[in-house]
Amino acid sequence: EIRLTNDPEEQLSGALKFSYLVKDDYGVVSAEAQIRPTVETGAVAGDPRPLVEAPQFPLSLPSRSGTAKTGETIRDITSHPWAGSEVALVMTARDQAGQEGVSTPHVFTLPQRPFRKPLARAVVEQRRNLALDANNHGRVLTAFDALLLAPEAFDVPTKDYLGLRFAYKSLVRAQTDEDLTELLPLLWDLALTIEDGDLSLAERALRDAQEALRKAL
Repeated sequence: EIRLTNDPEEQLSGALKFSYLVKDDYGVVSAEAQIRPTVETGAVAGDPRPLVEAPQFPLSLPSRSGTAKTGETIRDITSHPWAGSEVALVMTARDQAGQEGVSTPHVFTLPQRPFRKPLARAVVEQRRNLALDANNHGRVLTAFDALLLAPEAFDVPTKDYLGLRFAYKSLVRAQTDEDLTELLPLLWDLALTIEDGDLSLAERALRDAQEALRKAL
């Protein structure tokens, strides 16, 4: 068996802390969490075509098995393209005999990096719409077209405007889901640059190094 003991708790860093109970007569040998979208976000009829894989990661196991024990895992998902959307968390535990226990889906909103500037928030929102469903390509193009209207009226810096123009033209040229997937990091970097300039890119590099260290440990 595996189940949450508390709602996923957002940390000051934006990472999520998952607290859960695991129980098995033979001892749990592995556990993982998978996050799935809860609603269809397609702008047109048809099955959703997500451009990125669902967040999936191993869960830390208690030091002793064989009885009910609690465990905790902290994971930073704020940079994932689905951040800010409603999702369902499902946890799976496996014992030595190969049997599986699956938790009841828990619906919550993935925390996202806070953006103070409306333009940066708009870019991140369109990145999320595109990542959740490639069918939203046309709607995202329309949104970027609107963001490029009258930059002088909204006091958009030249650097940010040129970044928006480049992203828009790249979206126009994209023909396949692979093309669109390759644009997701570009849109993220654009939002970070609009928000904080090059400082945000340095912060991301530091977070990546911290995540690599956490995985190594």
